[in-house]
Amino acid sequence: MGRETGTKREGASWGRTLRLAAGGTVVAALAIGIVPLVRPSGLASAAPAAPAASGPAPWDEGRPGALLLHLNSQPLDVALEAPRRRVIVLNAWDRHYIADIGAHNPQATILVYQDMSSTRSYAGAVDGGQDAALLPTGVGYVEAESTDPSWFLVDGAGQRMEWGAYPGHWQMDTGNPAYQQRWLENVRARLDADGWDGVFMDNALTDADAYHSGTVSPLYPNDAAMQAATRSMLSAVGPALRGAGYQVAANISASRLYPGLLADWLQFLDGALEEFWVNWNYTVGGPYVPDWGATGWKDIVDEITVAESMGRWLAVRTPGNSDDRQALLYGLGSYLLANGGRSTFAFTGHDAYSAATSWDPELTWDLGAATGGYYQIDHKLYRRDFADGVVIVNASDSATRTVALGSSYLDPDDATVDQVTLGPTRATILRSVAGAPATTPDPPAEESGAGSSSPPATTPPPSTTPPAASAGVLYPLQYFQIFGVTFYLVPG
Repeated sequence: MGRETGTKREGASWGRTLRLAAGGTVVAALAIGIVPLVRPSGLASAAPAAPAASGPAPWDEGRPGALLLHLNSQPLDVALEAPRRRVIVLNAWDRHYIADIGAHNPQATILVYQDMSSTRSYAGAVDGGQDAALLPTGVGYVEAESTDPSWFLVDGAGQRMEWGAYPGHWQMDTGNPAYQQRWLENVRARLDADGWDGVFMDNALTDADAYHSGTVSPLYPNDAAMQAATRSMLSAVGPALRGAGYQVAANISASRLYPGLLADWLQFLDGALEEFWVNWNYTVGGPYVPDWGATGWKDIVDEITVAESMGRWLAVRTPGNSDDRQALLYGLGSYLLANGGRSTFAFTGHDAYSAATSWDPELTWDLGAATGGYYQIDHKLYRRDFADGVVIVNASDSATRTVALGSSYLDPDDATVDQVTLGPTRATILRSVAGAPATTPDPPAEESGAGSSSPPATTPPPSTTPPAASAGVLYPLQYFQIFGVTFYLVPG
């Protein structure tokens, strides 16, 4: 299918600027602002500041913003999904949905999926010795092969590095300035031609052996070197696209393990994805991620605090089975504790990046404006108060807690309650009862959440599939199960 032209979507509430066609003059102008970056190791200096792309205007902190990752090439019910989603991520070949989504929801932000760290050679991405016209990557396999094979990352034996369980996914050298520039040129042309609001960059890797455990490239022999490469590409691509008025978001893997990394990388972006939000388990009922201290639940939650304090947004996705309501409540409740009005939430099954994404009534509950940040009311027990409700999360891995609410509320099952009992890794979202007096308990002196100085945090990433291609890419699991018992791998 040929590339359409003149299809820029109008009417987005945050007002996109007019974009020029991606010709040689524009590309050359973009290249001027890119600082050459050294590949081996260490943090490179920041690229020159670019004008920030305007993001969606914030709304009440107690109103969930729904995220849709529609990446499995199934038909999209635009009339159903567009009005209820705030951010929608699609594959490049789904560009025909853009105008219809905009008509149903002018406020929606529509991003095209483009992997930054891989190219693809499976059927559908390469056919008849040619790259497909519309790809899930910024650079095609045949294009890289014919232009500069050094763009492929190789292992110690000089072999190209294929991504483990994902045949036909080949890791690219994200620290290579020529690769970065070609990726930027290709993606900019795609954005200009098709009318996207911006790009979702998958696999901003922090691990040197993320998809090939134990095997690293001599170019990036450790995590610090890989992080320097990833950062250099974000700094080369993000400001250039943002300066052109596009939104730029990246799926940043495991940033919670590296204090300061999320804030550092977000300076080049509008937003980021936390793909494994407070759950790494597909067993109904959990256990979910508890508050074990550094790199645990609280560091994950405070990723939103970090992003929103910078005027950025975080898209979070809690994985879980569609019938696991406790996983939904734990994920959504943890999100509402920190949400500043810009961030978004999704609840999906394993690799379920499709129109079949579950929809739950809790996503329509609007608790109104927050009266402040979230705060601790007992050991590993957290609360946030809103104009029209309360959220309480018990992030303990063992203790059951009973909380007196100070007023009457509707619980998730529509029962009127004035106290709640929560087991380990459980949350509740409570709505105000009409006519009931609202009282906000005094938080203890040590307050958490919005405005706190807690370091950032994160966990895992995805990928996609062109038509009839492989499944999405997931970050290596951080738990394992033996005879039904879940063991978490807690970094030391």
